[in-house]
Amino acid sequence: MPHKLAFHVLHTSSIETGFSLKELEVHSPLVKGWQSSRFCTYPQEIILRLPNKVQVVKLQILAHQFLIPTKIEFYVGDIPTHRLESLHGARYKRLGYVTMSDNEKTGFKARELKSVHVNAIGQYLKIVIHKNFVNKYNLYNQVGIVAVNVIGEELGEDGRPKNSDAQLMGGKEDGDGVDPLVLGAFTRPDYISPLDDLAFDMYQDQEVAQIIRKLDIRKNEAVIQEKYDIAKRLKQAIADLQKVGERLGRFEVEKRRAIETEDYDLAKIKKAAMEDYRLEIYKQLAVHDLLEFSKPGSQTLDPIPIGQASDTEKGDLSRKPPVAKVMASTSQPKNNLNEERPLRGVKKQPQHDVNQENHQDEDQPSGNDRLSDKNAREAAPAIDAFGLDLVTKLYSKTWSYREEALLMVKSKLEDVEEGTDKEELRPLLRAATFVVSKGLRDKVFGIFNTATGVLHYILDVWVVRHKLGKVDTATVVDKSLPELLNRTADTNARLKNFSQDFILEMAGYKEVRILHNVPQHCLVPFKTSIQARSAVTRVDIVQRLLALLGIEKNSGMSVDNVMTFALRALEHTAGEVREAAIKLITDLYQMKGAEIKELLPSEDDPTIIKNPLYAKLFDALDKIDGKPTRSERKAEAKKEREEQARKKQAEIDALQQQLADLRAVAKAQGSKKQPEKHPPTDDEEDDDQPNDNHLTKRTKAASVADGSEFGDPDKQCVFCLERNEDFDKEGLDLHYWKYCPMLKRCQHCKQVVEVSVLVDHLLTECDSRTEFAKCPRCKEAHKKDEIDKHVTEKLCTLAKSNMARCPLCHKNIAQGEESWRNHLMKKGNCIANHRNVAPKQENGKAGNRKPAPKQNKTKAGKKAPQAKARTPRGK
Repeated sequence: MPHKLAFHVLHTSSIETGFSLKELEVHSPLVKGWQSSRFCTYPQEIILRLPNKVQVVKLQILAHQFLIPTKIEFYVGDIPTHRLESLHGARYKRLGYVTMSDNEKTGFKARELKSVHVNAIGQYLKIVIHKNFVNKYNLYNQVGIVAVNVIGEELGEDGRPKNSDAQLMGGKEDGDGVDPLVLGAFTRPDYISPLDDLAFDMYQDQEVAQIIRKLDIRKNEAVIQEKYDIAKRLKQAIADLQKVGERLGRFEVEKRRAIETEDYDLAKIKKAAMEDYRLEIYKQLAVHDLLEFSKPGSQTLDPIPIGQASDTEKGDLSRKPPVAKVMASTSQPKNNLNEERPLRGVKKQPQHDVNQENHQDEDQPSGNDRLSDKNAREAAPAIDAFGLDLVTKLYSKTWSYREEALLMVKSKLEDVEEGTDKEELRPLLRAATFVVSKGLRDKVFGIFNTATGVLHYILDVWVVRHKLGKVDTATVVDKSLPELLNRTADTNARLKNFSQDFILEMAGYKEVRILHNVPQHCLVPFKTSIQARSAVTRVDIVQRLLALLGIEKNSGMSVDNVMTFALRALEHTAGEVREAAIKLITDLYQMKGAEIKELLPSEDDPTIIKNPLYAKLFDALDKIDGKPTRSERKAEAKKEREEQARKKQAEIDALQQQLADLRAVAKAQGSKKQPEKHPPTDDEEDDDQPNDNHLTKRTKAASVADGSEFGDPDKQCVFCLERNEDFDKEGLDLHYWKYCPMLKRCQHCKQVVEVSVLVDHLLTECDSRTEFAKCPRCKEAHKKDEIDKHVTEKLCTLAKSNMARCPLCHKNIAQGEESWRNHLMKKGNCIANHRNVAPKQENGKAGNRKPAPKQNKTKAGKKAPQAKARTPRGK
């Protein structure tokens, strides 16, 4: 006879954190089942291994209520005899597939159970799960399977089903002495016991389910043995126990919820209620009498020890304290057992513990729940609208009464007829809002969940049906939304996530969306002292509202109010809050682009870009624009500088080689007499003599270009255009070193550079370039340790666009070589240039500066050489 088969989960494609593969191997009201990882790839696979080769006749699968797959395929497989047993060694045969419902009609609260009848043989079962249905609760595109059930028969070595029905024959081999018609009713191949159905285990208390299975076996034996009175008693007991098991299963679920919400007082109450209820029911049903041992040869059934459970049955009943009490209290046979007695409720017990619920009339609160004067004044509008009894239940210490009060409010709202005058509806709406708000503050998750259900009905159904105005709807939102926002900071993850989801759901209601109340409440900037957990949740809600509502004119969310909220979040002391704020700004930037940067500090401000938080933010914005980040730009600039330095070095090497060749030619033809060396007299410079190491690369190149290295007949400086007969090699070098007004000796590396490029030299060429930074105001080079003070105190004048800046006198001048010559060489223009006054003649050499007149001719009748084309100065 087919029966439930145990299995082992070998493999899954992925699994969510906090879940276990063992969950699928157990069937009970408390199992969570299996969930795929977030944003997993599809299809997902689950592989089960059965204990032996079996013939599968029925498969059952229970899907999650909102993590729902669109399609599920089934494969059965086995390992060939010549292959080793391994996960990938099995060969599978496709059995077919089932499609699932999207569950919208049930509001994603019911779980769908699919049953498939098959006829296949194998030891492995593969379940292929396809992509999920998209809904507002499935945020990470996951799928979930709560339970899997396999029904079939084990096969022997001959390939035929093993004899699993011996226990139904009353111990008689081959059914000797048993009516074949009676025996056939239980042994037909297509018969499957209702107790093997998945729905039985998923809603039954495990202990009660085990007892029911034993009683069912006893009932079948009694029928085969023609002991119909006992079979009748057992049938009634099974029916009653099924109701008991379902109620105990609900108690167990409620106890688990109380533990998850850390409501340990409620968990203690539920545990005590379960034990008392179980003990009382066992006494009433006389379970021990139905399962007691009998003497050999008696007319009663053979004994089934209650403590001997099979390997597939979980738990040991003999170890349960309530069962032990039942065995002790029912050790004597009860002759007055009423076989047709219906299942009755638990008898009233005297109250011994104030933490336990009172077993009394469930329609009325206990005497200890009398409404206080303070609560009566607070709930006066609700008392006027719904009555004292309902409000008394709302304030009861017993959670079930509080939940009942909320459901009664919904029922009263549903009973209001359409067309009722709005003046009569408004007091009712205010009272219902008060009741819902109190339910949203309740620490029991079940009551909070019920309160959100009532609120959903009010906003999405009731106000629409009765055509109430925007003011009435706004009143409900303004009263309830703060309570929901407070619960988003709850330590219970389940309640926290549910609160966030409901806020987003409420923002999407037609009558609420047009009010913009939800964005207005959520976008209120929070204090920087708020807890990090609460702040992160608030930012997450705004980010999800941004995705849901957008930045449209009628969405209630604008660039200004979102950025005001985000910039306040950036100031929070917790790093996770600042990270969330950056993510919010980047999402907004993807929608509005450059408009967002106008509300951020300037990226050119060195004090801002030094802040790692803003540096990270601007990098994220650059990535969105497809631009390189700041670190990438630095690396690229460094690479370019190195490339330029390499090219310059190659150019210098080439020029030095040319110089060496020219000197060799000059030496062969006979060089001119060198002028005497004259010591420098300028107070600005030291007494060192000039040499090649003290000239910049550019000045060296210019020296070679004007022919001073091998003798130029025009004897002219290419920088200041001074012409002098003494400008041979040493004369020009001395002129560059000491006297040329267009040049300046760097005080840090002793190189001679043009005044117009002194700033670039300090920032890129100087040996001390790492000590300097460029001022964003005056565009000059300053020491890094002074730049902050220099900028904040505004010690410099602002540089003008499209103009050059003199690094000596700090004046703005026109761009171009002639402008630089006029500024640096004309007396009185640059008061900081100590070279703009010609020094005294030193034996008629090198000190007398005579600028070349226009169209001046040399002895050969040629024009004097002008300055060679060079890199533009002044920027």
